[in-house]
Amino acid sequence: MLSVQPLFNDGRTRLHSNSELLGGALAAVELASDSVASDFPPEWRIATPIRAGAYLDAVRKYGSAAPSLAELPALPENARTLLDRTSQRALDVKLALVASKPSANTCKPVAGNSVVEFPLPASGLVFAAGAAEIKIKARRFASDYSTTYLYKVKPHTSARLRIPRDKSARQWFVRPSSRLNYLVCHLASGSDQPRRR
Repeated sequence: MLSVQPLFNDGRTRLHSNSELLGGALAAVELASDSVASDFPPEWRIATPIRAGAYLDAVRKYGSAAPSLAELPALPENARTLLDRTSQRALDVKLALVASKPSANTCKPVAGNSVVEFPLPASGLVFAAGAAEIKIKARRFASDYSTTYLYKVKPHTSARLRIPRDKSARQWFVRPSSRLNYLVCHLASGSDQPRRR
């Protein structure tokens, strides 16, 4: 006789995993509730029919369907990665071109192909590319950069990356990478230094 128990267990595991992923996406919407566009769709296939405005209206009426802020660090890695990706989309994070590099005393040279991580201050950071583009990934709740959102600075240009504040005070980190040397510059005084990983 064929047992349906393995199918049941697989289905239960999949539903639980999907619930955690959806919770991460909805948490990102709630964190960005002060600025997220009402028609914003959380970044995930199950959440595709959901729009931020209608969801936040439901939260105000019936309560949240997302994990609490205190629970977010304990989500599985894939849910925390989705949370970070959705947060960046909900906050409409984009690189902004900078006409000229900040003064040299606010910049740190970074060797090509080195692996470094920078805490991202509220004012953002400016990335000045040399002859090769800079690729930048950002994370906050996730512990890995493998599937996080990617930003690109074209060769011989400078661009600022800033992530607007939301309802979480948790620190954002960025990992830039380039084949050739480049600069990372602060817009304001501070002691943020790159961390080698």
